[in-house]
Amino acid sequence: MATAGEWDLLPIQLNQKTKQVLAHFGFTKMTPVQRATIPLLIKNKDTAVGACTGSGKTLAYLIPLFEILNRRQKPFQNNEIGAIVIVPTRELARQVFKITKIFTNFFTQFSVSLITGGKSKKKRNQEKETMEANIIIATPGRLLEYLRNPPQKQKFLLSSLDILILDEADRLLDLGFQLSISNILSYLPKQRRTGLFSATMTDDLDDLIKAGLRNPVYVKVKVENVHNQNDNQNDNQNDNNQDLENENSDNISKNQSIPTSLSNFYYICDYHQKLNQLVHFLLQNINKKFIIFFLTCAQVDFFAAILKSFPFFQSLSKSNDFFLYNLHGRLNQNKRNQTYQSFLDCKNGALLTTDLSSRGVDIPNVDWIIQLDPPQDPNSFIHRVGRTARIGNFGSAILFLSQQEDSYIDFLEMSDVPIKEMKLEDFNPEKKFKEYPNFENLSCKEILDQSPGDIMKIGKQNVLEDRDLFDKGKIAFVSFIRGYKEHKLKYVFQFKNLNIGNLANLFLLIQLPIMKEFKFKSVDDFKPLDININDIKYKNPKKEQARLKKLQEISNSNSKHVPKFEKKYNSFVEKKIKQKINKKKRKKLIENLKKQQEEEAIQKMKEREKEWKELEKETNALKKLKKGKISEKQFEKQFENF
Repeated sequence: MATAGEWDLLPIQLNQKTKQVLAHFGFTKMTPVQRATIPLLIKNKDTAVGACTGSGKTLAYLIPLFEILNRRQKPFQNNEIGAIVIVPTRELARQVFKITKIFTNFFTQFSVSLITGGKSKKKRNQEKETMEANIIIATPGRLLEYLRNPPQKQKFLLSSLDILILDEADRLLDLGFQLSISNILSYLPKQRRTGLFSATMTDDLDDLIKAGLRNPVYVKVKVENVHNQNDNQNDNQNDNNQDLENENSDNISKNQSIPTSLSNFYYICDYHQKLNQLVHFLLQNINKKFIIFFLTCAQVDFFAAILKSFPFFQSLSKSNDFFLYNLHGRLNQNKRNQTYQSFLDCKNGALLTTDLSSRGVDIPNVDWIIQLDPPQDPNSFIHRVGRTARIGNFGSAILFLSQQEDSYIDFLEMSDVPIKEMKLEDFNPEKKFKEYPNFENLSCKEILDQSPGDIMKIGKQNVLEDRDLFDKGKIAFVSFIRGYKEHKLKYVFQFKNLNIGNLANLFLLIQLPIMKEFKFKSVDDFKPLDININDIKYKNPKKEQARLKKLQEISNSNSKHVPKFEKKYNSFVEKKIKQKINKKKRKKLIENLKKQQEEEAIQKMKEREKEWKELEKETNALKKLKKGKISEKQFEKQFENF
């Protein structure tokens, strides 16, 4: 990674305590974004910073934050807020909070508080009443709640706010926090410094920049593609691969970039081969640390469960050689915290996750990023691969694509994202573990003479032996189908080209669920097993007991049990049928109404014609009377019936 020289090269002198913090972290040199941003913020310039992920943005705003607060002449009162840092997710908030706490170990006159969700209302109220802080790290929704309903004992004093930081600003907008940010800004004093940090600079950020920053200076860090350059370039040449620019507001970079220390690959394989190749890839790199991205939360749960069901992964976990973790937004906050910390602490392992972990989460020493599914939002690709190759470290990423999705590579290359194809050898189920690299260095010696076996066959057998895996696979399959249809690049990820049969094999399905999405779509390459799915039992005794009890209740009530997804589908069909019937009824009613209106119009026309004839007859008789051709008696007799 390019560096920007020693800290002493900054045009401003850093406080001795700041230098002690840097020494604590072991950072002897600045990154380009730090060298550009720190002087601007300290010199009272509002700054909008666009830089690739892993470029050191957190220190780029925490250092000036503490420098600014430390230069304050009057000490802070309790709950007099000097700085606010707003981040999009709880995980990032806790990460920034931990780093800020280290700063406060040296700057002891300041205190910091973390304000995020994921806690009960009672606990939030308790924290609110006892909180004392000069620096706040918060997510937007919870911070706005505090500002609208401040603590009764110690209200926030915001009049002395010196600096506001909006970190991962593009993500704040993606998650729908624009209104919350606008409301928060209305509570804050106008005379403040504001720093906006984002991995991407997009048009959507313009309104936020105009609302929150005054005459901002734009800092852009560009990373040039150096993958084709000579490997023997010296450090000075590498330093020049990143260009630093301060620009006016009329010239913002829209380009995304990846670190030069990242090797980015893709691999083409059909869906039914993905599980085999994933296991093979993990075994080939068993001494590494992985983050594996999936499209949906249900997929994370299923693949984590199925991988953990394989005997060799169970043995590797027991010997502390390799661990598997799953993390997504539907887990409760305590579970998310525990999983995140466990993965941080482990040496070798894999974290199966969604895009929840693609932004702002700093996990050191991640060797490989595996994207088993491309992201729905193409902008997330950059952030996913940015979880490795951070702050000067080297890392690699691989993307799995089917043959029908290979045009995604063209899209990435057009977006200035360098990527090249990787050829993986075919999975050999008979290959012994001792033939894989680095297995002989592991503690788990009892499996060395064994082989992984037929992964798909073992996986399907595990599904037949545990209904929990059966349920998870079915739910994951349904969630993937619906998530796939939401891809923003619909011309690349076309649902009509998706091979449902191969996909069903990937999720180890026994039978296809009933879904309206492919009711009229031919399903090839999948053979359902001719078994009664009610015979599949849970390994968990409590779950199995509850299931048997429910089956007994259904049997006693002499009613056929209909699964929830079938009920939904049947309800959908009934609704459509009713709509069709109602449509026919409306059409017939309209036709009858038109016919009735036509008949009434004809009748009225006949009545008018009759009236005109009678009027004409009366007129003629009146003329005859005037001319004396008939007598009055004859005239009256002629019209006596009228």
